[in-house]
Amino acid sequence: MGKHIFCTMADLVEEKSLGFDVKVNGKVHRFLAVKKNSCLRVFYNNCPHIGAPLNILPNKFLDSEKKHILCSNHGALFNLEDGYCIKGPCIKKSLTPAKFEVEDGRLFVHI
Repeated sequence: MGKHIFCTMADLVEEKSLGFDVKVNGKVHRFLAVKKNSCLRVFYNNCPHIGAPLNILPNKFLDSEKKHILCSNHGALFNLEDGYCIKGPCIKKSLTPAKFEVEDGRLFVHI
């Protein structure tokens, strides 16, 4: 299905998160990207508990301390590094990592 532009690297500010939807063949794929300590992570924006998007407000995926990804639906917390759930109804499950690449200052996701 190919690669799709997510954002520019300038859009990814340290300790901030971004969300992005890609529609392919009528199906919407939701993603989130987080940058912390210059390390970039991209996950599918689907809670492993109920399958719904993690955020309610646009680009708001982090807890107040910016230490974990937060599911706004039920308060589950996920590690930034690997998407592993450490608190909530989906404990011991993980967010699905997305395949991505950085090219010419732009972030692309692969579907």
